[in-house]
Amino acid sequence: MKERESLMRFLAELEDLNPDVSLQRLREAESYARLVGSAGFDEVADRVEHLIGLYLSSPPKKLGAETLEEYFGYLNRDAERLLAAGELESGPVVPEGGGSTALVPRQLYGAMDRCIVLNRCTVPQLLSKAADAFRRRNQVVSTVVEIGFRLLWCLDRERADAWFVGYFRRCEGHLDPDVLRDAISVALEQPGVSREFLEWAMRWCGDFGLLEMWPNVVHKGDRLLCRHAVKSWLAVHKPRTTSLAHLKVMFDLGKYGDEALLDWIRTALGTLGECVLRIMSLGDLAENGDELEIEGYRGALMSELRRLSQLFPVVLFVSDQLLSLPDGCVQLAMAVMGLAGQGLVQWDDGILEFCRRVIRRTFVYDLRAGRSPLETIERLTFGDQHAYFRAYAELDLVSERFDSVDQREKVIELLAPYYASYRQPALLAAETTRRYRKLRWLLHEDYLSRVLGKEQMEQVREMEWVWELEAVAGEARRFLGRQRDLSLPLESMIASKLEFEESMRNRRLRAIRRVLGS
Repeated sequence: MKERESLMRFLAELEDLNPDVSLQRLREAESYARLVGSAGFDEVADRVEHLIGLYLSSPPKKLGAETLEEYFGYLNRDAERLLAAGELESGPVVPEGGGSTALVPRQLYGAMDRCIVLNRCTVPQLLSKAADAFRRRNQVVSTVVEIGFRLLWCLDRERADAWFVGYFRRCEGHLDPDVLRDAISVALEQPGVSREFLEWAMRWCGDFGLLEMWPNVVHKGDRLLCRHAVKSWLAVHKPRTTSLAHLKVMFDLGKYGDEALLDWIRTALGTLGECVLRIMSLGDLAENGDELEIEGYRGALMSELRRLSQLFPVVLFVSDQLLSLPDGCVQLAMAVMGLAGQGLVQWDDGILEFCRRVIRRTFVYDLRAGRSPLETIERLTFGDQHAYFRAYAELDLVSERFDSVDQREKVIELLAPYYASYRQPALLAAETTRRYRKLRWLLHEDYLSRVLGKEQMEQVREMEWVWELEAVAGEARRFLGRQRDLSLPLESMIASKLEFEESMRNRRLRAIRRVLGS
């Protein structure tokens, strides 16, 4: 058949490993594949697997593998030296199943130990740059393997899905990150993939060695899991909040790209934070209200718990968009504490007002003690010369003092953000601790049993995501406290972020497995 011959000729051309194929040529090959159909699947699959072998044996891949082997050798030697010196917390851990991909260390240390090793290792600079360049290649260089995978899906989707699952099983432990990237990239373009394919994606997304060395593979797998988890959830649950209704419209229209999902989760975090705040404010009303108010409180509390139980799992599904950002973990942890959206704005405004009062009292006390306003300004600008001269310009040029209360208030407005920045870490640590204790108290089963009726309590016990949020709140409090503790070394602060991210990724994978019915 003419189409079959043309398709085989195109695959033969790919054996020179040049991925620069024109869009028109690629569309022609895809049309040939659709015309050939499943009848030519076995022959094309053999040629694609041959292409994979040619690509993996190419000089760039061999050189990259040798570079990483040398790079890992330096890291392992330094890790063994630090472990023998007692500077690491624990020994290495071998991932379950022996790892999921090639070019990844078989031994993985804990988050704190990894930070110590990377900070104190003695890898030559040129070798480190070469290893980073090879890893970067996975993000920017396309391959002919992706074209071959695309043709397989065009031939027969069901057989292509089964072929991929079989290939993953045959090559378990030796899967190349470029091959994984291309397989997931093409699967993202399909309307659906099998449960077995998603199981492999979950396995890769739970491999933190893979996340550290080849983050592009994990991020693409995260997108695949996110889309299928949200679609499965929307197929079963009816959205009862504005955020979830907006997400349903996005998926119905196919507008669920990375930017759209990132915008959605930022808005959803604000809704989640406001929901947590309302639950805490309802707790204050319950302690001081009469019986009629208590009855209204029960209904309001149940409404918030339902909203929380419905919104939180979907936030977990889409949280991969946040976790890949530098400040994503902080945003997520703050939202769980009610410090997101309008709640964060209110808290920041409260901190600024508190700082204004402190600075106002400081000027009064210093005046009584005989200190000039310049001395006070110098202390409260913390060495920032620009801020110092801005505040100095508001003083009387001759006496170097305030000539009116209005002038003093202008200086207070200038100094308040600087002083708030200085006090914020300690105040935030105290606030998160207070909110965590209150949230644990309000969401504790004993408290809920006391304020809710039997039927309501049975409904709450079925809201498994409420208890999940309570556990996340504890991790968020520890993470935020360590992030802002200036007495801790840099390694510990970075390790706290890695530990929180790993914990949230594990929770996300468990939530996805739950919604997909595994």
